[in-house]
Amino acid sequence: MGQTGTAKARESRSVRRHENAAKGPGRRNARGKFFASVAELLKVNPPHITDQPIIAQLKRIGIEPGESFDLDKADPTVRKGLEGTPEPAAHQIFASRDRLPV
Repeated sequence: MGQTGTAKARESRSVRRHENAAKGPGRRNARGKFFASVAELLKVNPPHITDQPIIAQLKRIGIEPGESFDLDKADPTVRKGLEGTPEPAAHQIFASRDRLPV
């Protein structure tokens, strides 16, 4: 099923907004907010048993189900690694989040 013109426009605005946030001086802050949001979502949407492989990867960077995450308090190696998160992946994630069920 294709997207309506309105849905495409909304997705395009969302992607542009996050692209701009990722380019400016607040880039690190935007990444921190993204990973903090992941942690908050894990509080209200506990992972399924089949999610354990990705949960193990998230734990390696300090994201634990049921706990908050603050990039500024993360290990310096983790901070540096997350600052290098590929831009295309971030855009795809932000673009698809509006289509996820609540």
